[in-house]
Amino acid sequence: MKIAVIGAGYVGLVQAAGLAQLGHEVIAYDIHQRRIATLKKGLSPIYEPGLEECIKRGIEGKRLFFTDRLEEAVFFAPVLFLTVGTPAKSTGEADLSAVFAVAHQIALLAEEEKMLIIKSTVPVGTGDKVEKMMREISPSFPFHVVSNPEFLRQGSALHDFLLPDRIVIGLDDGGLAPLLQEIYKGIPAPILWMDRRSAEMVKYAANVFLATKISFINMMAELCESLSADVEMVSLGMGSDRRIGPHFLKAGIGFGGSCFPKDAFALMHMAREAGVPVPMVEAMMETNDRIPDRIVHRLLSLLPIKARRITLLGLTFKPGTDDLRDSPSLKVISHLAKYPYTLRAYDPLVKEGTPHPALHSVALTSTIQEAIEGTEAILLLTEWPEFKEADWIRLRRLVSHPLFIDGRNCLDEEKMKKAGFQYIRIGKKPTLFLKTEGDPRESTDGKRGVPASRK
Repeated sequence: MKIAVIGAGYVGLVQAAGLAQLGHEVIAYDIHQRRIATLKKGLSPIYEPGLEECIKRGIEGKRLFFTDRLEEAVFFAPVLFLTVGTPAKSTGEADLSAVFAVAHQIALLAEEEKMLIIKSTVPVGTGDKVEKMMREISPSFPFHVVSNPEFLRQGSALHDFLLPDRIVIGLDDGGLAPLLQEIYKGIPAPILWMDRRSAEMVKYAANVFLATKISFINMMAELCESLSADVEMVSLGMGSDRRIGPHFLKAGIGFGGSCFPKDAFALMHMAREAGVPVPMVEAMMETNDRIPDRIVHRLLSLLPIKARRITLLGLTFKPGTDDLRDSPSLKVISHLAKYPYTLRAYDPLVKEGTPHPALHSVALTSTIQEAIEGTEAILLLTEWPEFKEADWIRLRRLVSHPLFIDGRNCLDEEKMKKAGFQYIRIGKKPTLFLKTEGDPRESTDGKRGVPASRK
């Protein structure tokens, strides 16, 4: 089948490469000429495991093509996937300007019946508006608008496309079902058929629910620290209940990225417009916003405020991606920048010269060793495998003070203590610091080997 993908960003590029791997002939359009030139060479402009290899296979098999001319994509195929961005406005409302602009152009260019499948995350009712607009522009033949939300996780997006939990398709014309089944033939997942508005809501409901689980366990972590309980034991007890499940119950510094925050704000905006209160969503976002503050406050409680060398390990919002959008790490940096600290950071995928205003106050290094040498505190903020696999016994010798705050609870507590670190976890009250041979650490009360938390 011939298929066009309109928008070669994160979602569109995975969709195009994945469809080509399924055997379809796919052309991907994007307005950015430099991006298209890069893709034509078989190079991916974004980091996603396995994606570049999939693109190259598609090009070599003559099943995947790229263009910066919208008319070429429209004329190529009767089925078009719309995957343009819908960023949040200052009000929280999803910005649909790109969706309507592209749909308008497609309606003007089309010379035959077309199916437009909206993959972008759009508010409920968007499909109705798009279909009405396109049919008014070109009433001579029908446009069919379908909702097919994406559920891709950054770092495993290609896997999620080929082996999803489900495929959600919202349409108001059951006669289109055979064509849609043909598109996804070869993917071993159930197709959940529903009306278009319900499909549009599924994406928001799913993401906001997952974000709520994260905020809930982080709220419990804060309470556990105050009551001398261990949030990891609490998570284990909760997650063992099949009605709850263990996923997204890991305490840390909160969620970020391009989806959860944006979709939560969009849902709240939809709710305000509909006159329906959503206090749980508002509380969830408030909880997530204050978590980075807690990490900084924990650091300040353990070290007196003065000129310090502080190391940040991990900058992206999650491992497996180079995406910095709404990363909790950047919020931690903005708080630390208020104090007389020298900040160094290491992330496997964020290199020196990365253009981001939040990184101006941070010196980026190319290795863990360079980042922690002479440091007085380490804050682990992204759960990269490299940090889990590091030889912390050897690395301990490089630091000036052995304070280590694990903002992702991803390292082995006993091993870190044996290595000589004062190892602090989220959701667990700090234990006594045991002085190791040659340990230069002094606590806030000036006594060697006594933690500030005991003052």
